[in-house]
Amino acid sequence: MATGMKYFLRTPEDKEYGPIDQETLVQWAQAGRISPGSQLRNTLMSNWSAVTDIAFLKDILPDEVPVDQGIGGKFSSIVKKDGHKLAGAFKGLHTSGKFQFTPASTGLRFGAWVIDAAVLFVGLFFILLLVAVANANATETYPIFYTTTIVVAGFFVLYYTITIGFLAQTIGQRFFGIMVVCKDGDPVLMGRALMFTLFYYIFWSTTLVFTFVLPSKRAIQDMLSGVRVVRIAVKD
Repeated sequence: MATGMKYFLRTPEDKEYGPIDQETLVQWAQAGRISPGSQLRNTLMSNWSAVTDIAFLKDILPDEVPVDQGIGGKFSSIVKKDGHKLAGAFKGLHTSGKFQFTPASTGLRFGAWVIDAAVLFVGLFFILLLVAVANANATETYPIFYTTTIVVAGFFVLYYTITIGFLAQTIGQRFFGIMVVCKDGDPVLMGRALMFTLFYYIFWSTTLVFTFVLPSKRAIQDMLSGVRVVRIAVKD
């Protein structure tokens, strides 16, 4: 199993894929599956760099590639390093037939849950501390209870919705190199991320059982919201 730094790849059509390890990226570049117009960043940074500026890729990628050798299939022109003369649109990695999404194992999902629970616990601690300070002199307890309950529930929902909707993975999932995608491999947007989150809080207690028993490794919340929790692997 490959270890080390993980990366996100962004194609010239602004499609993002990852986390991907360095070994896999090198294999894709050698096979002509990465366009020189693509960008790359590691999972710990927010700044993107051109793939032709990445040390372990720049000597592999050509100055220009024939249009039938990129990630996205066939085009009618050449894709230059600067990303211009891009004719057509990339089909997306999930339809290229050159790699597959591997369902995240029960162990990886449990490990991600533990880290996310720790993050949520820290956030909850500070929320309760602020509520206590703000209501130090309050005499009515019921309004405080209801307000706190709403704020805590909202914090939990926002954590999963925002991280999955914008980043395709929570902090725990990023640590374990897994991510959430639509059933067909497309990115999960905010609406579907919210749907997944709501179902997750209803069925979270069944997650380990379903992901352990079912060959698809999909929990109830995955199936109801039309997503998959996956790792990425190159096909043999």
